[in-house]
Amino acid sequence: MRRAKVLIGLPVVASDRARVVGEVKDLCIDPAHRQVRALVVVDGAVWRRTRFLPWEQIQRISADAVYIPSQTVLAASDASVAGCWHLMASEGGVYGRSIIDIAGERLGRLGDLLIDMSTGEIAGYELSDGMFQDMLTGRQRLLAESRLSHDGESLVIEACRLPDEES
Repeated sequence: MRRAKVLIGLPVVASDRARVVGEVKDLCIDPAHRQVRALVVVDGAVWRRTRFLPWEQIQRISADAVYIPSQTVLAASDASVAGCWHLMASEGGVYGRSIIDIAGERLGRLGDLLIDMSTGEIAGYELSDGMFQDMLTGRQRLLAESRLSHDGESLVIEACRLPDEES
């Protein structure tokens, strides 16, 4: 498992031409299936276009880049991610929103998603209580065993804690 935010800012490299074709700006997540459906990619220096990279088109992800077979797999339309949520708050996403359990207890704010980089499956959630509290006690982790729902402002989850470990 790796944190989803490590993908933000990574270059996207087309293997057929061995060149950078864009940069990851956001993730589109499918909460019903606990899956990353696509990466939001921006390309161009002056006339920046937003494209969508379906997860199944990713060849591999390294610490330095996301590799795809060719630039043609980038979709101009967001039809493939209809019904999905964006991760980043700048896109109206779920990052930083409060997470509450089904009993209504506030657990913290969504600090990150824990993703299986080979499948795109969301395995868990990292909760943050703010920078200083995170430094003092670390971030809490929850398993992604149940569906995450949205009640307007907060995310609601049936909480199940993960053991403390680094990914």
